[in-house]
Amino acid sequence: MIKDFGVCTDVPRCFDYPDFCFTNSTPNEMLKKIWNTDEAVGIIICCIDRFYITDGDLKTLKSGKQLNDQVIDAYICQLTKNLPFEDGIQHIQSHKLTKLFKKGTITFGVKEKKSLQSSKMIVGACNINSHWMFLVIYPALKEVKLYNSLGLGHSAGVETDILQKWRVACKILDLDGSWKISSQISAMQEDTVSCGAFCLSFAESVVLGEPVKKALSKRDVADFRLKIGHAIIEKSGKNKCQTS
Repeated sequence: MIKDFGVCTDVPRCFDYPDFCFTNSTPNEMLKKIWNTDEAVGIIICCIDRFYITDGDLKTLKSGKQLNDQVIDAYICQLTKNLPFEDGIQHIQSHKLTKLFKKGTITFGVKEKKSLQSSKMIVGACNINSHWMFLVIYPALKEVKLYNSLGLGHSAGVETDILQKWRVACKILDLDGSWKISSQISAMQEDTVSCGAFCLSFAESVVLGEPVKKALSKRDVADFRLKIGHAIIEKSGKNKCQTS
């Protein structure tokens, strides 16, 4: 249950972060304070659509951390929500795709099913063995495109399973047919924790219709993590201090 403590003002300060007011702070100041605080306290910083983002979620954007599903979904949701309706791009939440590829099961609400059936493109991230990958699905072409920051060699080992599991979803969505999957050349990570940032970089390029980056330096990744944090905070439409 969420308890609303209202919008922060200068006095009193948010009691969970003494001497700091989130509402009157810049995104840089907010992220710096959150990243430099040892323990997350569960404050809801903002909300994008149905995704509540806490200080703990934003901590995963710090360099050396792996992005969590809330940040992944919030950013992809924000990208797709900003597009004109006629673009026909729909987003499947990461927990649904991850469950599909791990357990072979998935469920859709009536409204969601209808939206996915009529979409031109379906996008979403999945986490397999603690690794984030990005999927682009074209219902009319019966094609799945896989973007994987571990490279084509790793993708070859998961393509068949992903396609088989996606066919399970197709039966539910009445999208049966002769589906195919292909792995795309894209930037590769140089560490073990940046897959989420790479995943969102791929998502941003695909959704905005831009070329997917073929290389990302460590500096690029650090800057992109900051960009994600800024985008989530600035465009959330909500900036309340709450505790869960």
